[in-house]
Amino acid sequence: MAAGPEELRKALVNGLCLYHEPMLVEEYLPGREFTVGMLGNGKDTRVFPPMEIIFQCNTKGGYHVYSYDVKQDYQKYIRYECPARLAPKQEDAIKSMAVGAFQALGCQDFARVDFRLSADGTPYFIEINPLPGLAPGYSDYPMIAEFCGVSYDELILSILRAALMRLKKEAVRR
Repeated sequence: MAAGPEELRKALVNGLCLYHEPMLVEEYLPGREFTVGMLGNGKDTRVFPPMEIIFQCNTKGGYHVYSYDVKQDYQKYIRYECPARLAPKQEDAIKSMAVGAFQALGCQDFARVDFRLSADGTPYFIEINPLPGLAPGYSDYPMIAEFCGVSYDELILSILRAALMRLKKEAVRR
């Protein structure tokens, strides 16, 4: 994360020299952070309630960034709350945006969608992870399911069932 124009320039030059690929630069959006789990396909898609990632301290300078390093030592930096404390309109908007991203990007079976809520309460899409981590007791997706009363074994079976149902439907159409 670059603190100013010169630091950004150095980070871009370093990244371009290292990877020889285009880079995406985004403006940091302060606010609350949420993640939403999706399970299933079509009209049978289950949308779990948003889980809030609550930062207990800054992670990068004066910022809250849910980075790989933070996830490795998450007990030090964050706590989770699911379902998140949101106004019904905010929760509906976040869930609706999650479904829209899932469908628009052609995701199948399961995914996790991340959002930031600005100071004025507007949700902003950060990213979608169409193959989120499934490590029990560590990865966000199984945490969301567990908060919602879905055991790890049931979650894995549900993902497999969703894929099997999708493949059966595809086979019938052929």
